[in-house]
Amino acid sequence: MVKHSSNVKGYSGLLGSLKKIDIEITRNFKKSAPMEIYAFEPFAVLFDEFIKKYDELRMYEIACELLKSLDEFEKKYGRTSELLKIQSVFEKFKKNYELLREIKKSNAELKKTYDTTIEGWGKALELRDSETEGHSHGVMDFAVKLAKEMGLNDEEIQIISRGALLHDIGKIGIPNAILLKQDALTEDEQKIMNQHPTFGYEMLKEISYLQPAAAAVYSHHERWDGKGYPQSLKGEKIPLSARIVAVANHWDAHLHDRPNQKAWTREKVIKDLQEKSGKMFDPEIVKVFLGKVIDNEG
Repeated sequence: MVKHSSNVKGYSGLLGSLKKIDIEITRNFKKSAPMEIYAFEPFAVLFDEFIKKYDELRMYEIACELLKSLDEFEKKYGRTSELLKIQSVFEKFKKNYELLREIKKSNAELKKTYDTTIEGWGKALELRDSETEGHSHGVMDFAVKLAKEMGLNDEEIQIISRGALLHDIGKIGIPNAILLKQDALTEDEQKIMNQHPTFGYEMLKEISYLQPAAAAVYSHHERWDGKGYPQSLKGEKIPLSARIVAVANHWDAHLHDRPNQKAWTREKVIKDLQEKSGKMFDPEIVKVFLGKVIDNEG
């Protein structure tokens, strides 16, 4: 009940404004689906849609301010069903925003943990094979530069970065006698070495965070002409991330000493990429890599 008639106009005005916001919020939420307060996923979808129209932090601040004002009105005029309804709208908004904020914080911490683990895996492989130390990071750097020059978005670049860093992780399953052999591999040894993309894929495919990156790990030894491994994929059937990592891997690998091969000159690697463009590598990717990434480095 309203106890002071002199303030009825102000009270009614506030209620009217809040009702409009209430209706607006309800309309925005109901565009996609009924609001599910206690299930994060449906709420996240609805909330993302909602904040296209409203800045989420500002709406949270407004909700907090209005709740304080509503508390003051309740002290002065008593509790009404309309007041409770409007309070409920903003309480839900406030709680859901706080929940989302905590989840985002937890996700950021989890992402940092995953990325640190990935770095550790890459380092473990490089420590096992000291002659290729720094190779994984070199491939990652060139793959990221190439992806940027090709106009990929941030999410795609992040996936390629992880795939490049872990592209040889499957070599953990290759015996030292083969992995570190100084002479040319025999045919049987090469067959075993060629299993490393499959080993790497098997390691990553069950980790949801790394599943998108697993494609580059699995397919970076496929060839544009279909003569690669492990699946003999051809042309654009090879995932884009794998085609990018393949070029970056070839460049970095041949510029450094390997267990059974001395480093090539920069000019020799460029010529080799040009000769293998359209055969081993995607010609458009080679064109961008040599024409923009390498040229820009001088």
